Amino acid sequence: MGVRASLVAVTPSLTSAVSLAAVGYFMAVAAAPVAAAVSLTASVSLAAVGLTHRGSNGQILDNSTKDLKFAFTNLTPFTMYDVYVAAETSAGIGPKLNLSIFTPPDVPGAIFDLQLAEVEATQIRITWKKPRQPNGIINQYRVKVLVSETGVILENTLLTGKDEYINDPTAPEIVNIVEPMAGLYEGSAEMSSDLHSLVSFMFNRHPHNNFPARNRAEDQNSPVVTTRNQYITDIAGEQLSYVIRSLVPFTEHMISVSAFTIMGEGPPAVLNVRTREQVPSSIQIINYKNISSSSILLYWEPPEYPNGKITHYTIYAMELDTNRAFQMTTIDNSFLITGLKKYTKYKMRVAASTHVGESSLSEENDIFVRTPEDEPESSPQDVEVIDVTAHEIGLKWSPPEKPNGIIVAYEVLYKNIDTLFIKNTSATNIILRDLKPYSLYNISVRSYTRFGHGNHLSSLLSVRTSETVPDSAPENITYKNISSGEIELSFLPPSSPNGIIQQYTIYLKRSNGNEERTINTTSLTQSIKGLKKYTQYMIDVSASTLKGEGVRSAPISVLTDEDDTTIHIFTIYLWDRSSLRTINVTETSLEFSDLDYNVEYSAYVTANTRFGDGKTRSSVINFRTPEGEPSDPPKDVHYVNLSSSSIIIFWMPPSKPNGIIQYYSVYYKNSSGTFMQNFTLHEVTNDFDNMTVSAIIDKLAIFSYYTFWLTASTSIGNGNKSSDIIQVYTDQDIPEGLVGNPTYESISSAAVNISWVPPSQPNGLVFYCVSLSLQQTPRHVKPPLVTYERSMFFDNLEKYTDYILKITPSTEKGFSDTYTAQLHIKTEEDVPETSPIINTFKNLSSTSVLLSWDPPVKPNGAIISYDLTLQGPNENYSFITSDNYIILEELSPFTLYSFFAAARTRKGLGPSSILFFYTDES
Repeated sequence: MGVRASLVAVTPSLTSAVSLAAVGYFMAVAAAPVAAAVSLTASVSLAAVGLTHRGSNGQILDNSTKDLKFAFTNLTPFTMYDVYVAAETSAGIGPKLNLSIFTPPDVPGAIFDLQLAEVEATQIRITWKKPRQPNGIINQYRVKVLVSETGVILENTLLTGKDEYINDPTAPEIVNIVEPMAGLYEGSAEMSSDLHSLVSFMFNRHPHNNFPARNRAEDQNSPVVTTRNQYITDIAGEQLSYVIRSLVPFTEHMISVSAFTIMGEGPPAVLNVRTREQVPSSIQIINYKNISSSSILLYWEPPEYPNGKITHYTIYAMELDTNRAFQMTTIDNSFLITGLKKYTKYKMRVAASTHVGESSLSEENDIFVRTPEDEPESSPQDVEVIDVTAHEIGLKWSPPEKPNGIIVAYEVLYKNIDTLFIKNTSATNIILRDLKPYSLYNISVRSYTRFGHGNHLSSLLSVRTSETVPDSAPENITYKNISSGEIELSFLPPSSPNGIIQQYTIYLKRSNGNEERTINTTSLTQSIKGLKKYTQYMIDVSASTLKGEGVRSAPISVLTDEDDTTIHIFTIYLWDRSSLRTINVTETSLEFSDLDYNVEYSAYVTANTRFGDGKTRSSVINFRTPEGEPSDPPKDVHYVNLSSSSIIIFWMPPSKPNGIIQYYSVYYKNSSGTFMQNFTLHEVTNDFDNMTVSAIIDKLAIFSYYTFWLTASTSIGNGNKSSDIIQVYTDQDIPEGLVGNPTYESISSAAVNISWVPPSQPNGLVFYCVSLSLQQTPRHVKPPLVTYERSMFFDNLEKYTDYILKITPSTEKGFSDTYTAQLHIKTEEDVPETSPIINTFKNLSSTSVLLSWDPPVKPNGAIISYDLTLQGPNENYSFITSDNYIILEELSPFTLYSFFAAARTRKGLGPSSILFFYTDES
């Protein structure tokens, strides 16, 4: 009687086990891929079984059994085995039935030898070899690329040997494994219905039902569809390669490659790689703040796509008036540019550089800057005379070379011998009116912006008005009788000669009108002879310039003498370079008490009878009066700052020094005391006009208020004559000393308030440049903020994050980088902002699963525990754990469950992640 055996599938999920059962007679059948075990039935008491790997030498296993079936385990998937079955009685072993059995396929093992072949800024070529344990025919590979820091998926490509494409990374892939398997093998074995079900099914749903939004860099470098890859030659080949394109430069990427059989996807092999640097994108956001009229603070946002480590920034600047270009470099994302021209337009660009090169520049990246107005830095130019009359002077000039703003007015200062006048105009010309004829005027012009004039006067221009007829008659007309027929007439020039007196005209008339004479003379004394003795005459005098004769004096009455030889009077004639005095005395000596100091005088004496001096006089004597103290102080005191601790002070000498000035005393006073310095004539500087004197005062306190005044001293003294007091402000300088006691107060988990005290030596009007950066990524610096306050509020900060705050004291003269203060800030905790990332699900059996997760991307604090919830058809359980994994047991087989995981800080519970999964079949 024959023996019949049938091969049936008993454990489809265990592709490495085969079972045999005997049913009375044997019949060889073809190996089916779903038959992982055989059964044998016979009317014997013992069966001998054996198994051989096709292609190997020797038996793998020989055994015997009394049962009617036998299971071979730990076999290799997708492998041909030769199996024999023989009945054994007491008489021995009967003939063998040989069966060829092909174990079913399984998911493949990991690919082998995944390597980087080429790494560029935006693409990487990888190579790998097929799995050492393919466990079936490899029909496709998955290449998955994500950004390590954020977890954002950039590429999820299935390589099938056809046109590759990127799948939606959130869509589950269902591979139909039944039809290919059913058509691959022949035979009469039955196919287990279990193979028509998937072993398990799961999908992970993000709490917001989508993946985190990519930033622009990821969008730019993440194509929607990939084209056929030129490096894929044969999907079934041993060595494969693939180029991943459109990656983010200088970014850590995680690349995983996994193989597929018809049974599903194998475990991935993973590479972590950082792409190379590239030239950064251009600087888009540039701002500036005017610090002073010659300095600006330029600050900018880092490039949106740095594409590497920013090594430095280059600032390109151009002065638009002259097209003068210059550049500066810095490692910070702000820069204080000093030494600029005031009230000037500039065009500026900022370029970022990595080790690869510099970002591109275009006119779209330009920022246009105008420095603020200030006082003019130079005087009006080319001051010249247009026209001159006796009473008017017409002037014109050009604007200053360095106006430092819009000139709103010009101030014309003009001075004659005793009076200073000031006229204002908005034009570059003026007519000075109501002037004195034939008078010398010293004229200068200065310009004004809305900030002042800056003490910049043009060079003195000396102009004399034209002549005209005298406005007044000769003065102090006197006479003396020389004899009974002669008088000597004396007079002084008119007080308003209005020119050079060319001649004097003496009009003489007898009282009875019978005699008239006209006498022209150039002298201030005139002898008139041929007069009638003891006769009354009327005399008046006029003066004439080139323009004509002026007014006559009031007539004086003259009575000629009788004849007499007795000396009645002595006349002393005394003069200096500018004046003549005559004094009549009856004594033979005279003391002068009203002469000027240090003046050369000349004198002679005449004796007079009733008939005159007889044209005789004494010899001339010359003498100089002694020195005296100055009659007036130095004038027109002003100053210019040379540095933060020195000034140059200017002044004009006394108009009546009364001697030789031996030295000038400069007095200055501030809150700490009064100081004095003496300057001899060798220690001061005389300007080109020889009218202005200057000296340098140094070692002054920085940015301080002083009052200054001067005295001039001859060998006799200074006469207690002090100049007008002027107010002096020394210049600012860079601060010295650290910003003191920087502290912060947490307002919320995302906001802090910072406060500090000024540096010990502010050296000016201090402002502060405040920057805040993440401690872990210091190149992510918020744009610097400038404030004159001593506190600052920051909000929209990352929660539970370490920051570094830098406070640099500054004045208009620059940053004091040496004294930058730093403060470590840690924002407070809050509830987590994102949910845990569930990254592992594994069926351990049909009633237990393993789940693990990573902490939230934004935990906002120290995670103290995870709140877990499991929901099923009949279950609803909650758990709390401090671990990041859990094994769930005693579940129902082949059942859909919902798993929720939320992280907790000491501030509370964050949002939940949700995972839906099926347990295995039993």
